[in-house]
Amino acid sequence: MKTGLDWTSMNEPLSELLTELGISLMWLTGYFTAARTGPGSPKPLGWLNDEKQALLRRRSGSRRQLLDCYDEIGEQMKANIAVVCPAPDDTQGIVDFCRGYLEAVRSDKAWPFEESGDPHDPPQAVLFVFQALAHEISRPDLPDHLRGELMEVWRDRERPRLSVHVSYLYEYWADVRRARRESP
Repeated sequence: MKTGLDWTSMNEPLSELLTELGISLMWLTGYFTAARTGPGSPKPLGWLNDEKQALLRRRSGSRRQLLDCYDEIGEQMKANIAVVCPAPDDTQGIVDFCRGYLEAVRSDKAWPFEESGDPHDPPQAVLFVFQALAHEISRPDLPDHLRGELMEVWRDRERPRLSVHVSYLYEYWADVRRARRESP
């Protein structure tokens, strides 16, 4: 199964823009994937603070470049969700992707996500995986067997399953997204 978008055609201005914004392409891909996966409809560029908005205003065409990435990710997801996820051996790419994904989740009030939510609730359980892969676990109730070395073993097991988790959430929220599109 092919994973990871082929960004070899990414032009130098976009690469420079992402560097200036202080994000990686995988972070942006994670954010845009969550924006297209979840129950809400966060603004694709809602993560930009005032300083980053000002940067976009100074760089002609930069807003369009980011929105083109958003559209491309949407098109790729229609064909095969796995293709937007980093390759299982791209550890840093997975960390960045999950951090971007979680940023979109946290910024969208339609996501019923709580940092310490019920781990048996399906979306919460999957987002817990994202937190673990992003190294953002701060739960005091985390069982001892999921700390330290064992946590890394668990992450090694979950990295190849990232696209399965993204697909699950995409399907889980499909009816909500469809109803939102069909409502006047």
